[in-house]
Amino acid sequence: MQTTSQKHPTKLDGQSASAYATVADGAHVHNSVKMNQLMAKLGSTHSQIDDYSRKRIEQISEEVAASIAEIIAETQFQQLALLQDANVRSAESELEYILKLQSYVKELDGAKALNLLTLEKDLNTLAKWLLLPR
Repeated sequence: MQTTSQKHPTKLDGQSASAYATVADGAHVHNSVKMNQLMAKLGSTHSQIDDYSRKRIEQISEEVAASIAEIIAETQFQQLALLQDANVRSAESELEYILKLQSYVKELDGAKALNLLTLEKDLNTLAKWLLLPR
């Protein structure tokens, strides 16, 4: 007979061995069922994580695409502003050049007129001198 201090019987009779085997088989079946349930739950959790990851990747991709589109639009706006500023400056520079050129042409015309006047006076003086009796 077993004492309460004994945890496992050392010798099993035929009936006890059969009962022990039945309990062990039942525990094994129970463990297998539990293991199958855990594996199914793990598979479900894995699928949920995959779905969540896919959705987050799509969301992040959309956010990144929106950010890139915003950056492109801002860059295009700045490029347009720079181009307009360059055109304004170029037009101002061109106008300044035209005005300076016109002023210089007037100055040259004045100098040319003065030279022609001096030349005319010299020619008149020379003509008078040539026409003087000798």
